[in-house]
Amino acid sequence: MTNKDIKNAYVGTTPVKAVYLGSTKVYPTIANGVYILDVDNKLFKKDKWDIENNSKAMGVAVITDNCAFCISIFEDPSYYTFTKSGYTIEEYPNIVTTQDEQTALKDFNGDTNTGTMTDWDTDRKYEAMLGAFIEWPNGVTEGYVGALGEWSELYQYITEVNECLTLLEGNEVDNVYWTSTLVDTERVWCFVGNIDSPHLFGGEIAYVEDASAIRSFYPIDLSTVTVVQ
Repeated sequence: MTNKDIKNAYVGTTPVKAVYLGSTKVYPTIANGVYILDVDNKLFKKDKWDIENNSKAMGVAVITDNCAFCISIFEDPSYYTFTKSGYTIEEYPNIVTTQDEQTALKDFNGDTNTGTMTDWDTDRKYEAMLGAFIEWPNGVTEGYVGALGEWSELYQYITEVNECLTLLEGNEVDNVYWTSTLVDTERVWCFVGNIDSPHLFGGEIAYVEDASAIRSFYPIDLSTVTVVQ
């Protein structure tokens, strides 16, 4: 049974917003793809969005089998080093740290990565991480640096993502971005989102003193959002 099989659900004559089998949500389910997320946790496909409501948009959401997140509409024009001058990255056992691209591409834990690095960062040395903290249109100040796997998932929908960003009068994904997936204590994986030839960095891994852009990510809890049909 899929979401397409259920148009509406009721208990008696009372409509219900969700149905679970145990802890698994079976209605409504959300199809993978690109959406515009608004401040009321509603998801809209591009053709369902009214540009008169642009002030209520949170950003562009990407939902896949591996992750669900929203990226900010606008991009900080500044470029950030990953760490302050003179600092390196500490070793974090729970953060993917690898020189192997295929392993790095399986990292979908940008929110956890960012939290791990910033929670005890008393020196505020992780400038790239701090650059991801922004005030979102819903009034919440948070954000994280997407992991390489999350950026890779976004890349699968890069054309539609940029079309939605244009609809919202925002900044397209068209830069070199830090990720939160690590190589070692001195190097980090980056994502190259240039429109003309988007691809992932392979061997050209960035050093912490290099400067790259930041795009803020926002976590999506699929149990709290609804799709506007």
